[in-house]
Amino acid sequence: MSKGFFDNRVKWKFERNGTIETLPYFYYDAGAQTAIFSATSSKVRELLPLPGMNPVEIFPGRCLVAISGFEYRKTDGLPYNEVSIAFLITFNNPQVPGFTVISMMTRDLLLSA
Repeated sequence: MSKGFFDNRVKWKFERNGTIETLPYFYYDAGAQTAIFSATSSKVRELLPLPGMNPVEIFPGRCLVAISGFEYRKTDGLPYNEVSIAFLITFNNPQVPGFTVISMMTRDLLLSA
């Protein structure tokens, strides 16, 4: 029988609030779905915590928002679900509406090839 990826991995135990925990925390079976929407850039900018953060615009005044749902069915702890709301941003870099998002997507495709 072949060994699985998670077999024989070193795990560290520690106590937190009277409970024994382990690190790293492994996720053995999970699923996710993401939907991407456009949003008003000025409204998203109000939600960003630092002034250097700028939403990446697909065209002037509209940016992208990703909403993801995760289902962690088998983990080192109990199964759980979570939701993520994410904004594509640049940090202290100027961006060109449309071009910046296309260049980000192209770079990611080239890096994953």
